[in-house]
Amino acid sequence: MQFNPAKKRTKQRIATGLIILLVVSGLAVVYANVNHKGGSTGVPDVVATVEGEKITREQLTDLLLKQAGQQGLSILIAEKLIDLEAKKEKIVVSEEEIEEELADYYEYYGGKEEFTQVLETSPYSIDEVKKNLVKDLTVKKLLTPRISVSEEEIKEYFEENKEEINGDYKENKEKIADLLFAQKMQTEYTSWIQELTQKYEVKNFLAGTE
Repeated sequence: MQFNPAKKRTKQRIATGLIILLVVSGLAVVYANVNHKGGSTGVPDVVATVEGEKITREQLTDLLLKQAGQQGLSILIAEKLIDLEAKKEKIVVSEEEIEEELADYYEYYGGKEEFTQVLETSPYSIDEVKKNLVKDLTVKKLLTPRISVSEEEIKEYFEENKEEINGDYKENKEKIADLLFAQKMQTEYTSWIQELTQKYEVKNFLAGTE
């Protein structure tokens, strides 16, 4: 018997998912803001001074590129590859699906108002969270057909970890299936992106420049 727990979530996954999407999107936001000239969201030419000595936006950009430029570029390349594959497979994420995901975040943080307060302490808006949820749901739709979790795997996990699990097998079966599915999704994602890199033409002009 096979379980497809893609629509099931644990509170731990919800919290972790939010952290991941904020961190990943944050790297792109930093680069976009640093390199943006003018406008209300632009970074000034001089970003700081120390005893009158200037630290420029260009110096900051160079440092970011040296420290995490390839990592940031890899994220952006992966996003482009996912967009291409989603268009090819005609994957669409509805507003209803986005709201369903948000409802889980609201529940975890104690309500919509509390979740909004969490966002207010971060540099991200609800629109940015929604955009990242679209990316997350798109990946899930593309990868779910490639992943399955067997009852044998669930039982094996329960037996190996039952001393640390509250409740019996029946009570935890779906949560374990969800956890195993998430683990497989992470592993499958890495190999899948590699496949897409071979499937589509990718030219990385930053490679070898750091």
